[in-house]
Amino acid sequence: MLLGDLSFIFKENDKSTKMNLYTDRIIISASICPSSGNIIKEDFLMMNSKTKTAIKVLLCITVGLVAVLIVLCAYEEKIIPDTANIVEAEEKRSEDSAGVLGSRVENIAVAKAPSYSQKELQNMIDEALPGVVCWGDSITYGYLSENGASYPDTLEAMIDSEFIEPIRHKTGFKELRAPKVLNYGVSAENTLAILGRIGSIPYVALADFTIPADTSEVPVIIGSYEGGSEDLRPLLDVEPHRVAASGKEVLYEYALNPVTVNGITGEIRRRYDYEADRSRYYFARSMAGETVTVSAGTEFVSASKGKYQKYINVVLMGANGGYSFDGGENLKNQFKAAANGCEKYLLIGMGKEETYTASAELDPVYAKACYNTFGNRFITIQKLLSGSDTTHIPQTLLNSDGLHYTALGYSEIGKRVFEQLDALDYFDGLKAISAKLP
Repeated sequence: MLLGDLSFIFKENDKSTKMNLYTDRIIISASICPSSGNIIKEDFLMMNSKTKTAIKVLLCITVGLVAVLIVLCAYEEKIIPDTANIVEAEEKRSEDSAGVLGSRVENIAVAKAPSYSQKELQNMIDEALPGVVCWGDSITYGYLSENGASYPDTLEAMIDSEFIEPIRHKTGFKELRAPKVLNYGVSAENTLAILGRIGSIPYVALADFTIPADTSEVPVIIGSYEGGSEDLRPLLDVEPHRVAASGKEVLYEYALNPVTVNGITGEIRRRYDYEADRSRYYFARSMAGETVTVSAGTEFVSASKGKYQKYINVVLMGANGGYSFDGGENLKNQFKAAANGCEKYLLIGMGKEETYTASAELDPVYAKACYNTFGNRFITIQKLLSGSDTTHIPQTLLNSDGLHYTALGYSEIGKRVFEQLDALDYFDGLKAISAKLP
Protein backbone atom coordinates (compact mmCIF):
# COMPACT_ATOMS: atom_id res chain seq x y z
CA MET A 1 0.00 0.00 0.00
CA LEU A 2 2.90 2.35 0.89
CA LEU A 3 4.61 1.84 -2.47
CA GLY A 4 1.38 2.50 -4.20
CA ASP A 5 0.96 5.78 -2.41
CA LEU A 6 4.53 6.80 -3.27
CA SER A 7 4.05 5.89 -6.92
CA PHE A 8 0.96 8.02 -6.95
CA ILE A 9 2.84 10.94 -5.47
CA PHE A 10 5.67 10.53 -8.03
CA LYS A 11 3.15 10.54 -10.77
CA GLU A 12 1.25 13.53 -9.48
CA ASN A 13 4.27 15.79 -8.70
CA ASP A 14 7.24 17.08 -10.72
CA LYS A 15 10.55 15.35 -10.90
CA SER A 16 12.15 17.32 -8.10
CA THR A 17 9.31 16.50 -5.76
CA LYS A 18 9.57 12.85 -6.63
CA MET A 19 13.26 12.97 -5.98
CA ASN A 20 12.82 14.58 -2.59
CA LEU A 21 10.17 12.09 -1.57
CA TYR A 22 12.31 9.26 -2.77
CA THR A 23 15.24 10.48 -0.78
CA ASP A 24 13.12 10.84 2.31
CA ARG A 25 11.81 7.35 1.76
CA ILE A 26 15.33 5.90 1.64
CA ILE A 27 16.41 7.67 4.82
CA ILE A 28 13.28 6.75 6.69
CA SER A 29 13.40 3.19 5.53
CA ALA A 30 17.07 2.76 6.48
CA SER A 31 16.45 4.15 9.93
CA ILE A 32 13.30 2.15 10.62
CA CYS A 33 14.40 -1.28 9.58
CA PRO A 34 17.63 -2.91 8.47
CA SER A 35 15.68 -4.69 5.80
CA SER A 36 14.70 -1.42 4.29
CA GLY A 37 17.52 -1.92 1.78
CA ASN A 38 15.35 -4.49 0.08
CA ILE A 39 12.49 -2.03 -0.16
CA ILE A 40 14.84 0.55 -1.68
CA LYS A 41 16.05 -2.01 -4.17
CA GLU A 42 12.44 -2.84 -5.15
CA ASP A 43 11.59 0.82 -5.48
CA PHE A 44 14.69 1.43 -7.59
CA LEU A 45 13.67 -1.30 -9.96
CA MET A 46 10.26 0.29 -10.30
CA MET A 47 11.75 3.70 -11.25
CA ASN A 48 11.78 4.90 -14.81
CA SER A 49 15.06 5.00 -16.75
CA LYS A 50 15.64 8.76 -16.37
CA THR A 51 15.43 8.55 -12.60
CA LYS A 52 17.75 5.59 -12.53
CA THR A 53 20.25 7.45 -14.70
CA ALA A 54 20.11 10.52 -12.46
CA ILE A 55 20.73 8.42 -9.40
CA LYS A 56 23.65 6.67 -11.06
CA VAL A 57 25.18 9.98 -12.07
CA LEU A 58 24.73 11.29 -8.56
CA LEU A 59 26.39 8.24 -7.08
CA CYS A 60 29.31 8.46 -9.53
CA ILE A 61 29.85 12.11 -8.67
CA THR A 62 29.74 11.30 -4.96
CA VAL A 63 32.25 8.46 -5.34
CA GLY A 64 34.49 10.70 -7.44
CA LEU A 65 34.42 13.46 -4.88
CA VAL A 66 35.26 11.01 -2.11
CA ALA A 67 38.20 9.67 -4.18
CA VAL A 68 39.47 13.18 -4.85
CA LEU A 69 39.28 13.98 -1.14
CA ILE A 70 41.27 10.83 -0.30
CA VAL A 71 43.97 11.69 -2.86
CA LEU A 72 44.21 15.28 -1.65
CA CYS A 73 44.62 14.15 1.93
CA ALA A 74 47.42 11.78 0.99
CA TYR A 75 49.15 14.40 -1.16
CA GLU A 76 48.88 16.95 1.61
CA GLU A 77 50.68 14.61 4.03
CA LYS A 78 53.46 14.08 1.48
CA ILE A 79 54.16 17.66 0.42
CA ILE A 80 53.73 19.39 3.78
CA PRO A 81 56.43 18.17 6.19
CA ASP A 82 55.91 17.90 9.86
CA THR A 83 56.54 21.31 11.40
CA ALA A 84 58.13 19.77 14.47
CA ASN A 85 60.54 17.80 12.32
CA ILE A 86 61.43 20.93 10.38
CA VAL A 87 62.23 22.81 13.57
CA GLU A 88 64.27 19.90 14.90
CA ALA A 89 66.21 19.53 11.64
CA GLU A 90 66.89 23.24 11.44
CA GLU A 91 68.09 23.29 15.04
CA LYS A 92 70.45 20.39 14.30
CA ARG A 93 71.79 22.09 11.19
CA SER A 94 72.31 25.27 13.20
CA GLU A 95 74.16 23.35 15.89
CA ASP A 96 76.36 21.66 13.28
CA SER A 97 77.07 24.95 11.55
CA ALA A 98 77.82 26.58 14.87
CA GLY A 99 80.17 23.72 15.71
CA VAL A 100 82.06 24.03 12.42
CA LEU A 101 82.19 27.80 12.70
CA GLY A 102 83.28 27.57 16.30
CA SER A 103 85.99 25.13 15.32
CA ARG A 104 87.19 27.46 12.59
CA VAL A 105 87.16 30.42 14.93
CA GLU A 106 89.04 28.38 17.52
CA ASN A 107 91.63 27.37 14.93
CA ILE A 108 92.04 30.97 13.83
CA ALA A 109 92.44 32.04 17.43
CA VAL A 110 95.07 29.37 18.02
CA ALA A 111 96.90 30.39 14.85
CA LYS A 112 97.03 34.02 15.89
CA ALA A 113 98.28 33.34 19.40
CA PRO A 114 101.82 32.06 20.15
CA SER A 115 101.62 28.27 20.02
CA TYR A 116 104.61 27.67 22.25
CA SER A 117 106.02 28.97 25.48
CA GLN A 118 109.40 30.71 25.47
CA LYS A 119 111.00 27.66 27.05
CA GLU A 120 109.52 25.35 24.43
CA LEU A 121 110.71 27.60 21.60
CA GLN A 122 114.20 27.82 23.07
CA ASN A 123 114.35 24.03 23.30
CA MET A 124 113.22 23.78 19.67
CA ILE A 125 115.93 26.23 18.56
CA ASP A 126 118.61 24.42 20.55
CA GLU A 127 117.55 21.09 19.07
CA ALA A 128 117.36 22.41 15.51
CA LEU A 129 120.85 23.91 15.74
CA PRO A 130 122.86 23.35 18.93
CA GLY A 131 125.56 25.66 17.58
CA VAL A 132 128.37 26.19 15.10
CA VAL A 133 132.02 25.51 15.87
CA CYS A 134 134.72 27.10 13.71
CA TRP A 135 138.08 25.34 13.76
CA GLY A 136 141.19 26.86 12.30
CA ASP A 137 144.26 29.01 12.63
CA SER A 138 144.81 32.78 12.65
CA ILE A 139 142.30 33.34 9.82
CA THR A 140 139.55 31.85 11.95
CA TYR A 141 140.85 33.68 15.00
CA GLY A 142 140.68 37.04 13.24
CA TYR A 143 144.34 37.99 13.43
CA LEU A 144 145.16 41.62 12.51
CA SER A 145 141.51 42.63 12.38
CA GLU A 146 141.22 46.33 13.17
CA ASN A 147 138.33 45.98 15.59
CA GLY A 148 138.85 42.48 16.96
CA ALA A 149 136.21 41.10 14.60
CA SER A 150 136.38 37.59 13.16
CA TYR A 151 134.35 35.70 10.59
CA PRO A 152 132.64 33.60 13.32
CA ASP A 153 131.36 36.89 14.81
CA THR A 154 129.72 37.80 11.49
CA LEU A 155 128.34 34.29 11.07
CA GLU A 156 126.72 34.37 14.50
CA ALA A 157 125.19 37.79 13.88
CA MET A 158 123.70 36.65 10.55
CA ILE A 159 122.17 33.50 12.04
CA ASP A 160 120.59 35.66 14.74
CA SER A 161 119.21 38.32 12.38
CA GLU A 162 118.03 35.93 9.65
CA PHE A 163 116.42 33.21 11.75
CA ILE A 164 116.06 34.05 15.45
CA GLU A 165 114.99 37.70 15.28
CA PRO A 166 111.91 36.85 13.14
CA ILE A 167 110.88 34.31 15.80
CA ARG A 168 111.32 36.94 18.52
CA HIS A 169 109.23 39.39 16.48
CA LYS A 170 106.41 36.88 15.91
CA THR A 171 106.19 35.72 19.52
CA GLY A 172 107.32 38.73 21.51
CA PHE A 173 109.89 36.55 23.31
CA LYS A 174 112.82 38.94 23.23
CA GLU A 175 115.01 36.74 25.42
CA LEU A 176 115.30 33.87 22.93
CA ARG A 177 118.96 32.96 22.44
CA ALA A 178 120.52 32.46 19.05
CA PRO A 179 122.73 29.41 18.44
CA LYS A 180 126.28 30.15 19.62
CA VAL A 181 129.10 30.24 17.09
CA LEU A 182 132.34 29.13 18.78
CA ASN A 183 135.63 30.53 17.53
CA TYR A 184 138.28 27.84 17.98
CA GLY A 185 140.94 29.47 15.85
CA VAL A 186 144.53 29.48 17.12
CA SER A 187 147.18 31.49 15.29
CA ALA A 188 150.11 29.68 13.65
CA GLU A 189 148.71 26.17 14.08
CA ASN A 190 149.17 23.72 11.24
CA THR A 191 146.63 21.11 10.21
CA LEU A 192 147.86 18.46 12.67
CA ALA A 193 147.73 20.86 15.59
CA ILE A 194 144.15 21.80 14.68
CA LEU A 195 143.13 18.16 14.27
CA GLY A 196 144.67 17.34 17.66
CA ARG A 197 142.41 19.89 19.33
CA ILE A 198 139.41 18.54 17.43
CA GLY A 199 140.43 15.11 18.70
CA SER A 200 140.11 13.37 15.33
CA ILE A 201 143.90 12.84 14.96
CA PRO A 202 145.00 13.04 18.60
CA TYR A 203 148.15 14.32 20.19
CA VAL A 204 150.46 11.63 21.57
CA ALA A 205 153.37 11.57 23.97
CA LEU A 206 156.64 11.27 22.03
CA ALA A 207 158.55 10.14 25.12
CA ASP A 208 157.77 8.39 28.41
CA PHE A 209 156.88 10.61 31.37
CA THR A 210 155.59 10.18 34.90
CA ILE A 211 152.57 11.98 36.31
CA PRO A 212 153.28 12.79 39.99
CA ALA A 213 150.77 12.09 42.72
CA ASP A 214 150.18 15.79 43.36
CA THR A 215 148.95 18.43 40.87
CA SER A 216 152.38 19.81 39.98
CA GLU A 217 153.43 20.16 36.33
CA VAL A 218 155.53 17.62 34.49
CA PRO A 219 157.31 18.30 31.16
CA VAL A 220 155.91 16.44 28.14
CA ILE A 221 156.91 16.22 24.47
CA ILE A 222 153.86 16.30 22.21
CA GLY A 223 153.51 14.98 18.68
CA SER A 224 150.70 13.83 16.41
CA TYR A 225 149.25 10.37 16.14
CA GLU A 226 149.79 10.70 12.39
CA GLY A 227 153.52 10.67 12.98
CA GLY A 228 154.40 14.26 13.67
CA SER A 229 157.33 15.24 15.85
CA GLU A 230 157.66 17.75 18.63
CA ASP A 231 157.59 20.38 15.90
CA LEU A 232 153.82 20.04 16.06
CA ARG A 233 153.77 22.79 18.70
CA PRO A 234 150.05 23.31 19.31
CA LEU A 235 148.60 26.45 20.89
CA LEU A 236 151.46 28.55 19.55
CA ASP A 237 149.69 31.88 19.88
CA VAL A 238 147.38 31.50 22.84
CA GLU A 239 145.98 34.67 24.36
CA PRO A 240 144.15 34.26 27.67
CA HIS A 241 141.83 37.14 26.80
CA ARG A 242 140.81 39.02 23.69
CA VAL A 243 138.58 41.94 22.80
CA ALA A 244 135.60 40.84 20.72
CA ALA A 245 133.91 42.92 18.02
CA SER A 246 131.33 43.94 20.62
CA GLY A 247 134.10 45.71 22.56
CA LYS A 248 133.84 43.31 25.48
CA GLU A 249 136.85 41.43 26.77
CA VAL A 250 136.08 37.74 26.67
CA LEU A 251 137.87 34.62 27.86
CA TYR A 252 139.11 32.78 24.81
CA GLU A 253 138.83 29.00 24.73
CA TYR A 254 140.63 26.57 22.48
CA ALA A 255 138.66 23.36 22.98
CA LEU A 256 141.65 21.24 24.01
CA ASN A 257 141.58 21.07 27.80
CA PRO A 258 140.88 19.21 29.88
CA VAL A 259 142.67 16.30 28.26
CA THR A 260 142.78 12.72 29.47
CA VAL A 261 145.91 10.54 29.37
CA ASN A 262 146.07 7.04 30.84
CA GLY A 263 142.77 7.76 32.57
CA ILE A 264 144.15 10.87 34.32
CA THR A 265 142.38 14.16 33.61
CA GLY A 266 144.38 17.37 33.49
CA GLU A 267 145.65 20.23 31.30
CA ILE A 268 148.31 20.69 28.66
CA ARG A 269 150.04 24.00 29.27
CA ARG A 270 152.47 25.94 27.11
CA ARG A 271 155.25 28.29 28.22
CA TYR A 272 157.78 29.91 26.02
CA ASP A 273 161.45 29.12 26.62
CA TYR A 274 163.28 32.28 25.58
CA GLU A 275 166.75 30.73 25.95
CA ALA A 276 165.84 27.89 23.59
CA ASP A 277 163.58 30.15 21.56
CA ARG A 278 160.80 27.65 21.51
CA SER A 279 157.63 26.57 23.28
CA ARG A 280 157.75 24.01 26.09
CA TYR A 281 154.78 21.87 27.11
CA TYR A 282 153.66 20.59 30.50
CA PHE A 283 150.94 18.37 31.88
CA ALA A 284 149.26 18.99 35.25
CA ARG A 285 146.64 16.65 36.63
CA SER A 286 143.38 18.14 37.98
CA MET A 287 143.24 16.11 41.20
CA ALA A 288 145.89 14.47 43.32
CA GLY A 289 146.13 10.69 43.19
CA GLU A 290 148.60 7.90 42.64
CA THR A 291 151.77 8.27 40.58
CA VAL A 292 151.22 7.09 36.98
CA THR A 293 153.81 6.31 34.30
CA VAL A 294 152.84 7.19 30.71
CA SER A 295 154.51 5.43 27.79
CA ALA A 296 155.52 7.04 24.51
CA GLY A 297 152.72 6.85 21.95
CA THR A 298 149.95 7.25 24.54
CA GLU A 299 147.15 9.53 23.35
CA PHE A 300 146.07 12.79 24.91
CA VAL A 301 142.30 12.69 24.45
CA SER A 302 140.95 16.19 23.76
CA ALA A 303 137.90 17.51 25.62
CA SER A 304 136.34 18.19 22.19
CA LYS A 305 136.55 14.64 20.89
CA GLY A 306 132.99 13.70 19.85
CA LYS A 307 131.55 16.73 21.66
CA TYR A 308 130.46 18.80 18.66
CA GLN A 309 129.22 16.18 16.23
CA LYS A 310 125.70 17.63 16.23
CA TYR A 311 126.99 21.15 15.67
CA ILE A 312 127.77 22.58 12.27
CA ASN A 313 131.54 22.17 12.01
CA VAL A 314 133.45 24.66 9.85
CA VAL A 315 137.10 23.71 9.40
CA LEU A 316 139.44 26.22 7.72
CA MET A 317 143.04 25.05 7.63
CA GLY A 318 146.15 24.66 5.50
CA ALA A 319 147.84 28.06 5.59
CA ASN A 320 150.60 26.80 7.92
CA GLY A 321 151.25 23.40 6.39
CA GLY A 322 151.01 20.13 8.30
CA TYR A 323 150.20 18.08 5.22
CA SER A 324 152.20 16.83 2.23
CA PHE A 325 151.67 17.87 -1.39
CA ASP A 326 151.01 14.39 -2.71
CA GLY A 327 148.24 15.11 -5.17
CA GLY A 328 145.89 16.06 -2.37
CA GLU A 329 145.50 12.64 -0.76
CA ASN A 330 147.08 13.61 2.55
CA LEU A 331 145.02 16.78 2.95
CA LYS A 332 141.88 14.97 1.83
CA ASN A 333 142.41 12.36 4.55
CA GLN A 334 143.00 15.07 7.14
CA PHE A 335 139.78 16.86 6.17
CA LYS A 336 137.99 13.52 6.26
CA ALA A 337 139.25 13.00 9.82
CA ALA A 338 138.07 16.50 10.78
CA ALA A 339 134.56 15.75 9.49
CA ASN A 340 134.40 12.22 10.87
CA GLY A 341 131.11 11.65 12.70
CA CYS A 342 129.81 15.17 12.00
CA GLU A 343 126.29 15.47 10.64
CA LYS A 344 126.87 18.92 9.10
CA TYR A 345 130.19 20.38 8.05
CA LEU A 346 131.96 22.75 5.68
CA LEU A 347 135.66 22.32 4.85
CA ILE A 348 137.70 25.31 3.62
CA GLY A 349 141.16 24.85 2.14
CA MET A 350 143.88 27.25 1.04
CA GLY A 351 144.56 27.65 -2.67
CA LYS A 352 148.14 28.67 -3.40
CA GLU A 353 149.52 29.81 -6.73
CA GLU A 354 152.42 27.39 -6.71
CA THR A 355 150.01 24.46 -6.60
CA TYR A 356 148.09 25.42 -9.75
CA THR A 357 148.22 23.13 -12.74
CA ALA A 358 148.01 23.78 -16.46
CA SER A 359 144.85 21.68 -16.72
CA ALA A 360 141.66 23.12 -18.14
CA GLU A 361 140.06 23.18 -14.68
CA LEU A 362 143.03 25.10 -13.21
CA ASP A 363 142.10 23.75 -9.77
CA PRO A 364 144.81 23.59 -7.11
CA VAL A 365 146.24 20.08 -7.18
CA TYR A 366 145.73 19.48 -3.48
CA ALA A 367 142.09 20.62 -3.70
CA LYS A 368 141.02 18.32 -6.54
CA ALA A 369 140.84 15.24 -4.36
CA CYS A 370 138.82 17.20 -1.77
CA TYR A 371 136.30 18.41 -4.36
CA ASN A 372 135.91 14.85 -5.64
CA THR A 373 135.42 13.49 -2.12
CA PHE A 374 133.32 16.14 -0.39
CA GLY A 375 131.51 17.86 -3.26
CA ASN A 376 129.95 21.18 -2.26
CA ARG A 377 130.97 20.64 1.36
CA PHE A 378 134.50 21.65 0.39
CA ILE A 379 135.67 24.97 -1.03
CA THR A 380 138.94 26.90 -1.19
CA ILE A 381 139.01 30.31 0.40
CA GLN A 382 139.88 31.78 -3.02
CA LYS A 383 136.69 30.39 -4.51
CA LEU A 384 134.74 31.41 -1.43
CA LEU A 385 135.75 35.06 -1.82
CA SER A 386 136.32 35.47 -5.55
CA GLY A 387 134.20 32.76 -7.14
CA SER A 388 137.14 30.83 -8.59
CA ASP A 389 140.00 28.71 -7.28
CA THR A 390 142.43 30.53 -9.56
CA THR A 391 141.31 34.11 -9.07
CA HIS A 392 143.20 36.26 -6.62
CA ILE A 393 141.34 37.43 -3.54
CA PRO A 394 140.45 41.15 -3.87
CA GLN A 395 143.16 43.30 -2.31
CA THR A 396 140.51 45.39 -0.57
CA LEU A 397 139.83 42.40 1.69
CA LEU A 398 143.45 41.57 2.49
CA ASN A 399 145.73 42.99 5.13
CA SER A 400 149.20 44.30 4.31
CA ASP A 401 150.83 40.89 4.88
CA GLY A 402 148.82 39.41 2.01
CA LEU A 403 147.63 36.44 4.09
CA HIS A 404 145.37 37.83 6.78
CA TYR A 405 142.32 40.01 6.34
CA THR A 406 140.95 43.39 7.22
CA ALA A 407 137.80 43.69 9.29
CA LEU A 408 135.92 43.96 5.98
CA GLY A 409 137.64 40.82 4.73
CA TYR A 410 136.77 38.79 7.81
CA SER A 411 133.19 40.04 7.61
CA GLU A 412 133.03 38.95 3.96
CA ILE A 413 134.29 35.46 4.87
CA GLY A 414 131.52 35.24 7.49
CA LYS A 415 128.86 36.23 4.95
CA ARG A 416 130.09 33.74 2.36
CA VAL A 417 130.31 30.94 4.92
CA PHE A 418 126.72 31.73 5.93
CA GLU A 419 125.63 31.47 2.28
CA GLN A 420 127.43 28.14 1.86
CA LEU A 421 125.81 26.69 4.98
CA ASP A 422 122.40 27.92 3.88
CA ALA A 423 122.87 26.38 0.43
CA LEU A 424 123.63 23.07 2.16
CA ASP A 425 120.22 23.34 3.93
CA TYR A 426 121.88 23.38 7.36
CA PHE A 427 119.46 26.05 8.61
CA ASP A 428 116.27 24.29 7.55
CA GLY A 429 115.44 23.36 11.15
CA LEU A 430 115.41 27.03 12.19
CA LYS A 431 113.35 27.95 9.13
CA ALA A 432 110.79 25.27 10.00
CA ILE A 433 110.30 26.73 13.50
CA SER A 434 109.57 30.18 12.09
CA ALA A 435 107.19 28.69 9.50
CA LYS A 436 105.09 27.11 12.27
CA LEU A 437 104.40 30.48 13.83
CA PRO A 438 101.68 32.88 12.61
